[in-house]
Amino acid sequence: MPTHILAKTHLARATASPGSRQEDRVMYIAPFDHYAPPGALHLIWSLTGRSADDILALVSQFHQGAAVLVDPEALPALRAAAPKLRIFLRDGDSIIRLSAEGRAMDRFHLSANKLPSQMAATRGQTSGEQEAVALDIVMGETTDEAWERMEALTEAGLPAGVAASALVGTPTEVARRLEDYRMEHVRHIVLTAPPERAPYEMVRRDLVPLLTRRPTAGSPAPLPDRVETDAITWHGVAL
Repeated sequence: MPTHILAKTHLARATASPGSRQEDRVMYIAPFDHYAPPGALHLIWSLTGRSADDILALVSQFHQGAAVLVDPEALPALRAAAPKLRIFLRDGDSIIRLSAEGRAMDRFHLSANKLPSQMAATRGQTSGEQEAVALDIVMGETTDEAWERMEALTEAGLPAGVAASALVGTPTEVARRLEDYRMEHVRHIVLTAPPERAPYEMVRRDLVPLLTRRPTAGSPAPLPDRVETDAITWHGVAL
């Protein structure tokens, strides 16, 4: 089965059908302050391997309070030019959250391109560090549009493991996928789409409001688009 079909089927399983208990799940994305609510979800844009000038050219595309992952060399210029960005530094297999003053606050073990079930299987094997996961993201106004983009990427050489774990779909579908990670206690998501195709505007405009929205009485969480499902595995891992 082609990689993009494997990934698409995983998305279908992750999205809730009407009547499932996922309809009542709510998640919040919050600042990295000490008063962030328990279980808050944190999105972090990866900008590692980019020069300080390249990063500064992208700053205007991030929502207020957004988080970025950068190399140590880019830190001085970024802190001076964009003090409201929340900054993480890459350190081997870990990422380090910095305070507003530049102090190291928390360390997270970073896994790359893992499904929620894979994260659950390795929980507790990282010397007590909290967990983060790095995932590609491909979004569209419709399910078909998002998957057409993903299929084009796979045909152009996107690695199979990256494609199979990527966040693909409409904002609502991606929000449902993120909920699966939060339920496995993975609340720090590093988005690795390169700047030339990263959906900065769609995440800021459409996805973040879904993650921060607090439902009112009689106003259920929005349902994702319907997608047919099949039971499959990816490299032996149940999706």
